[in-house]
Amino acid sequence: LLDNGSASERLRGVSLSSRMEQPGEQLLDSLLQTLDSDPNINVRLAVVDSLYLFHSHPTVRQRVSDSLAKQTSPLIQVALIDLLVNMRERRAAEALKALIDSDRLDPEVKQRARQGLEKLL
Repeated sequence: LLDNGSASERLRGVSLSSRMEQPGEQLLDSLLQTLDSDPNINVRLAVVDSLYLFHSHPTVRQRVSDSLAKQTSPLIQVALIDLLVNMRERRAAEALKALIDSDRLDPEVKQRARQGLEKLL
């Protein structure tokens, strides 16, 4: 469903994945790939929400941090910052510092990144 052409079907796929207690690597990879590349912001936001459930998985922890640099939507950036802070992912400090140093970053996102960085350090 995550590869479907319809955004509503991809949202349904994200919803179904959230019901799994022990997701496999393939499912996590699909969710993280969707986070990085789906054209629909609502689908990407749904993925961020679903990743809260799988936050302890090492693949999720690393790739969410990596994804922050790829995102251009302020909504997604804030959602990822909140997720990283909630996960207490200290490795995300570098990603947050890079985001703060960006010249093209929305001021609200920059402020949220600063707050997140303070919480992590």
